[in-house]
Amino acid sequence: MKTILGPLMGIRGWYIHRGPEFSLYSLITRQSWNIPEVEARCVRYRHDDISPSDNCSCGIYTYKIDENARNILCELLAIKTIDTIGIVYQWGKVIEHEKGYRSQYAKIKKLYIPLQRLRERKVSINEVLRALKFINVDDIFFIGEEEIVNFIKKTDIKNIPNIKPKFIKDDDEYSYAWYILNIIYDDIYNTKMGVK
Repeated sequence: MKTILGPLMGIRGWYIHRGPEFSLYSLITRQSWNIPEVEARCVRYRHDDISPSDNCSCGIYTYKIDENARNILCELLAIKTIDTIGIVYQWGKVIEHEKGYRSQYAKIKKLYIPLQRLRERKVSINEVLRALKFINVDDIFFIGEEEIVNFIKKTDIKNIPNIKPKFIKDDDEYSYAWYILNIIYDDIYNTKMGVK
């Protein structure tokens, strides 16, 4: 464990909270991501240190984008409560760990939303659009069958620019997950290498 200065990029997942305020939420801390930039705060011990603290587990968590990114994506896609996966910019105080980082500040750069996952959790596309209304994301990728993605193209998305439908064939469960994994991994790799 060592402290470094950002900025850097990592991978993480969220679920869509379906209360009075639709928002992306962290899986563990239940922190809302309904603003363009998120600042870490300690919810367990409420210490006076800057979060993330060396003496606490607080901070905004991400996984590293490295040679293990494909395995990390497999793990995230296997968690049934995750509705979306994304690339996050992190800065301020950052603590590096073996598999990832804990940071003081974060901003979502890209989101990847597998439409099959939304159907499984009975989350509508309109609920997703409401959850994303207040955050400033560079690119949003809806990944799904062509007829569902065509519905998105017809939806009023003026408040959310940069939506990019990605088409996949829905042959079976294995190939669907494999397509999603490869779409996300290829884009994450290209983003890290500065191609996109």
